[in-house]
Amino acid sequence: MNKTNSLKEWLAAQLFFMVSIVSSVMFGVYGPDISLASHLNPEQFSFVAGVFFVCFAVCQFYAGRLLVSFSPKLILATTAFIATLGSVLIAIGTSFPLLLLGRGLLGVGLSTTYVGVLFMAQTKFPASDFPIMSSLSQCLANFLGAIFVFFAAYILIFSTYKAFFIGLAGAYAISAVLILWLVSHQTTTEKSQSSLWEDVRIIVKNPQIWLAVIYFAGVFGSVLSFSNIYSISYQTLAFGRSIGHVVPIT
Repeated sequence: MNKTNSLKEWLAAQLFFMVSIVSSVMFGVYGPDISLASHLNPEQFSFVAGVFFVCFAVCQFYAGRLLVSFSPKLILATTAFIATLGSVLIAIGTSFPLLLLGRGLLGVGLSTTYVGVLFMAQTKFPASDFPIMSSLSQCLANFLGAIFVFFAAYILIFSTYKAFFIGLAGAYAISAVLILWLVSHQTTTEKSQSSLWEDVRIIVKNPQIWLAVIYFAGVFGSVLSFSNIYSISYQTLAFGRSIGHVVPIT
């Protein structure tokens, strides 16, 4: 495959992934405004914040299989449009059920972003390029998220959460269009004949997988504990929010 075309396909998926990181960061920043405007009590807001992760986790479990079994163009574009709808509902929603639906749809829509960009990095480039492409994907997305955290106070001054989430919806829609335009219809030439649970059984029986899980959990757990990765103390100090309000949105 032409390297320029491969780069375009990866960039289309990368844009989708980067916007998803911004969405996650800025929901935390705008959380109190959303709660206040919609008259949500702490329990309702916790449900609105948490339903995203439930939908995201469940759908991400199947995301990789769907990308292999069906057209990645179709899967990524469909989920980008679902994320667009979720963002619009968050922007216009003023009730608990509507916000709950919006966050749930956003979780479903964004469940393919990280898996999708890694899938593009793996299938569109030589195997030797995968480590650098996967690292670059994560680096660019986290860097963009960090920029929004740095300027969160200014964003709060100049943009309401409604305007911001409408802007996010536009970014997701652009991502969907670029994916439909740039990503080829079929990425893999061979389809797996085994069932999903067969593949899971093979994976969990591999001792190397468990070593990687232990290593990742240890490193990531340490980062969570000591690096304030979810900006809990930052939000309590910079915005004067209570710890009880910050924890559910992060």
